[in-house]
Amino acid sequence: MTSNDLITEVVNYMRDYSDTIHHPIEDHLYQIHLARTDDGREALEQLLVHHQAIMNMTREFRLAIEQLGKPDGLSNDEVEKLGRDYLDHQRSHMTFEEEKAFPLPAEQLGPEDFDYASGALPADQDPLLAPGLQERYPALHSYLQKHG
Repeated sequence: MTSNDLITEVVNYMRDYSDTIHHPIEDHLYQIHLARTDDGREALEQLLVHHQAIMNMTREFRLAIEQLGKPDGLSNDEVEKLGRDYLDHQRSHMTFEEEKAFPLPAEQLGPEDFDYASGALPADQDPLLAPGLQERYPALHSYLQKHG
């Protein structure tokens, strides 16, 4: 297992969970909220744009890691910069969610809305909690076993 394998699997996890399960549920909740009120519309619309940007950044970073060491790939420094930018963007996004976005639906929506939003999407679960972690993410599984 190389550090590139581990980083690739972490980025794959971010794609598999955040981009295909977590953010779509949030987006659905925000759409329910916006259908009922204009309160916080600008912040929630900005958050929807964030989610698309994160998907694009995840894809770009993953491809850059896969191309490391190949003649047409980015340099280590360029990939490191992409990774740092990705992490900075994720931190900024989470801060924005905590401070500006999450309080809005929490005030307007009830438990039935949250159930509806999560039920409107595929029943996939967090890949780290699903069976087959060792097969799907062997480097990440090994790392978590050692450093848990």
